[in-house]
Amino acid sequence: MSLRKKFFNFINPTEKAIFKRINEYSNYILTSTNDLIKMLDCSNMEISQYKETIRKNEMDGDHLTFELKNEITNGAITPNLMDSFNLLIDKCDDILDRLYYMSREILRYQDFLLTSNENVKEKTCQYYSKLRNMLIYNLDAQKSIMEMLEQNTIEKMVSLWSRVSRLEEEVDDLKDELLDSLYKEANELHYLTFLHLAEITHKIDDLLDTSQDIADILINVAITVTS
Repeated sequence: MSLRKKFFNFINPTEKAIFKRINEYSNYILTSTNDLIKMLDCSNMEISQYKETIRKNEMDGDHLTFELKNEITNGAITPNLMDSFNLLIDKCDDILDRLYYMSREILRYQDFLLTSNENVKEKTCQYYSKLRNMLIYNLDAQKSIMEMLEQNTIEKMVSLWSRVSRLEEEVDDLKDELLDSLYKEANELHYLTFLHLAEITHKIDDLLDTSQDIADILINVAITVTS
């Protein structure tokens, strides 16, 4: 197998079209991730608007999933690729679902935060800053996935896959550091603050785990069809 082979030269027109449409998920994910970063900025008091945008992206993602599943069922898809296509679509949709879930949790927590004392607000904002940094890794991972979905050589796709893997590992480390810090300060934190921050931390880590899954599927499909 030559690493300089063009992946798109080995799949049929229907499969090419589906790959290009799958990239629509990345646009939704990038927009929603940026809006979630804004929701985690303590200087933003009116955050419900961002939740609504994330909700719309999640609904548009559901509609895209329905359309793509129909195209896969009715289109000229190579049989040994059908499972990979379906799994890829499900993983992309999962990321949008998680982003929407987090937006709802952040909005709910804001009601509690606005009536809390200054210590709770200060601690929350400190951790929110770290969570925003974690989400930047999700942006980078999605940009790499978008490139993987474009017409690229296997060599380039492997390089992008390696980048997503590194980002996932770095977020794993950030997650562990943040959770270690949370548990050390647990006695000083309101229990709702502790639970909220721990849950959002795990959910962001899940985003990168799923991005890694998507990159794995893409590279496996590329290697399969060009072997």
